[in-house]
Amino acid sequence: MKIYIKFGSGFCPINTTAHEVRQKARCHACGVKGNNTYQIVYTGNSSSRRLRLLDDAALDGSGSSGQPTGIANTTGIETFATAGSSTMTHAESLDAMAEVAANFFDTSNGTWLINPTDAATLGAQTVDSGSGRFVYQDGRITGRRAIETTHVAAGTAYFGLFDNVMIGMFGGIDIVTDPYTNGSTGVVNIYAYQMADVAVAHAGAFQKVTLTA
Repeated sequence: MKIYIKFGSGFCPINTTAHEVRQKARCHACGVKGNNTYQIVYTGNSSSRRLRLLDDAALDGSGSSGQPTGIANTTGIETFATAGSSTMTHAESLDAMAEVAANFFDTSNGTWLINPTDAATLGAQTVDSGSGRFVYQDGRITGRRAIETTHVAAGTAYFGLFDNVMIGMFGGIDIVTDPYTNGSTGVVNIYAYQMADVAVAHAGAFQKVTLTA
């Protein structure tokens, strides 16, 4: 049995007035392989893969070709570039968080997202010359929780209050089976359609950090 996962076109606009948040149902479909730029052919746990695709879309969805607009491409988020060496100093991490705090957000519950490759670099970056402390240590950066994930591209880090991201699910998952298209080979095609969208309630709650090479 083969499962094909792809993004489809968005439709069915749905508007809300709270915080001027607007969402539109978009098709995240597991279907027959076709000529879709964002198609991923995958055999295995469709549910797990579907959730990972939603995570990717929430973080850096392009907002075009059926993709939702993720945090990285939302107008109004803060951006910060470090000085170089593909790392971030303790002072730079404080500056990055300060820009979010300046937007009237309490950053004490903020979270960092970093690529595992950059985690190794930040874990070797000393806070100062004498304390023996490091920028990324014990799962934290500047006292805030830090999560290592490949959803974040190497050379980039995010800080934010992620309760300001909303993933709208438009109904459950529709499952359709097709035993006919590839019936001569004994393959049953399974289509799983999930309608979802992503909205950022407050762009100022997020900081995208470029770890300058």
